[in-house]
Amino acid sequence: MSLHALCLATFLSYALSQGALFEENSVVPPLDNFDNNGNRVIPSWIAGGSAEVNNNYVRLTNDRASKQGWLYNTVETPSKAWTLEVQFRISGQGERLYGDGIAIWVTETTRDGYQTGGDLFGAPKKFKGFGILFDTYRNTELGNRHKDIMLISGDGTEEKEMHQVLDTGCDADYRLWEARDDFDAKDHSVVVVDFNGLGNKLKVRIDEKADGNLRDCFEFTFPANGLGSMGDMSKHHIGLSSSTGQLADNHDVLAVKLKRYQDQTAGLKAPVVEPENLSGGVPNNIKAYVQAHVKTLEARITDLEHQLEHKMDGVGDGLEGALKKLKEAEGEDRTRIEAIELRIMNKVAVKTEALAKAIVKDTVAGEIDNMLEDTKKEIKMEIADENSELAEETLKVVMESMEEVSEQVKNQGRGWLLPFLVLSIALCAVSYTAYTKWRQLMKSHLP
Repeated sequence: MSLHALCLATFLSYALSQGALFEENSVVPPLDNFDNNGNRVIPSWIAGGSAEVNNNYVRLTNDRASKQGWLYNTVETPSKAWTLEVQFRISGQGERLYGDGIAIWVTETTRDGYQTGGDLFGAPKKFKGFGILFDTYRNTELGNRHKDIMLISGDGTEEKEMHQVLDTGCDADYRLWEARDDFDAKDHSVVVVDFNGLGNKLKVRIDEKADGNLRDCFEFTFPANGLGSMGDMSKHHIGLSSSTGQLADNHDVLAVKLKRYQDQTAGLKAPVVEPENLSGGVPNNIKAYVQAHVKTLEARITDLEHQLEHKMDGVGDGLEGALKKLKEAEGEDRTRIEAIELRIMNKVAVKTEALAKAIVKDTVAGEIDNMLEDTKKEIKMEIADENSELAEETLKVVMESMEEVSEQVKNQGRGWLLPFLVLSIALCAVSYTAYTKWRQLMKSHLP
């Protein structure tokens, strides 16, 4: 085949595959549309809950617990029969514990009803249509009926629970563990859904590794009535949703492509074009020129990858350092608070002790004064009949001594209380003994 014929065939193949795409019902990166607030948006689609629109994909939920996110196509499908290709990625840090999964919805539920969200993979439990569930968590309610890919339907009259899936589905290994050394952000899975609304026939195919090995998963025909029926759907809206519980994962939608029914390009891996096959009629100098530029670009890409890896390592180190400093600052704050509390308690103790001493001092001083007055009165009464100058002088000396000690107690505080009491008792005892001896002596020498 000549170079011109090969180029023409490639162009026609690309044009035909792109022409089969219904753009208003599709999500194809780059997602570079923005609203007035600078947020990324997707024309004809609304994102809600925890969903975040990025340039290359939509993250319905991140690897955090208790999240719900969803996408809803506001434009109904152009016909009742179509083929849908969805490129998605379910990945996370957990090796064995993770959940919950992604769901693809074909529903007649309105935008207002859908965007309220719900507990059925982030979508409302009451819906009209069907959902294809990609479940990564084995619910105990399902028992042996659990499949990695399952089907659920509703006629819009009652709420549906997770365990009310239909008896169909298949197993598939589409979940990625991000801690593996060979994990790549470009890794994803592909599912192709063929639906003929006229006969309510559904066919699902899956390519877990997106390597071109598309295989059959299951086929199902929805009954007109009874279990599995979904009523007469006049409108088809495409939606996607995801949820996490106590276990979590990253749930990403890389692309949504709605095509004509049984489109043969759906799910196929784009062919790799080898430059050598196109270089037969290209002069050697042009080949050398292109190869030189290719090497330059490859070197720049390698350099960018190296810089990105280096910066990411730096970000990780920076976060680790910031957390360490935060913990140290928290410890320093705790130490300062404890020191402040200790100083306050010490000041309160000192003030309390001083106040207590003052109260005790005043109380003791008052009691001592009362005791002195009572003692004076008693001694004066004892010697009133004797009228002895010696007794009066002795009493005067004793009283002066006691008053002097009393003043010292008042000035010195509580510490002098015990010595003062001992000294007072001793002085009183000595004085009383001396006075008694003196009276006896005086009586024995009277004429």
